[in-house]
Amino acid sequence: MTETKYGKYIISKPKIVTQLAHHSKEAAYPWKFPAEVYLDGDIVPGCPVWFDINWIFDTHLPSVPDWIKPHKHDQNEILLFVATNSEGKLGGEIEISIGKGKDREKHTFSHTTAVFIPAGITHCPIVYKSVDKKKPQMMMALLFNPDYT
Repeated sequence: MTETKYGKYIISKPKIVTQLAHHSKEAAYPWKFPAEVYLDGDIVPGCPVWFDINWIFDTHLPSVPDWIKPHKHDQNEILLFVATNSEGKLGGEIEISIGKGKDREKHTFSHTTAVFIPAGITHCPIVYKSVDKKKPQMMMALLFNPDYT
């Protein structure tokens, strides 16, 4: 945005990072993908959140059923799975695990869905049971921390 008093808070061009499947040096699988980071403490100094968008296409996860291994954060997180059609249908089916051990639950959905993950709660993997290449979808993560930790 332009160099104005508040223009620095409007981010129209993301920071593209090629990262491992878990946003860290440890990956559940040996492949990488580009993520579009729109907000973090680096892009906007003082920003209290980390926010990225990932496009999910048929070719995005060729033969890998699980995306992102189980983990937890010290901060709250929101995961958004967004359809790119007016019906809100994802064009596929997604399963996410929340909790661990005997408290672990699996939830499956096929429409636009928001998932709130409280701080300290183990979550994932995300399993793309099916993806229709004619109906791409977006997966967004909002972590209440300026860096992905």
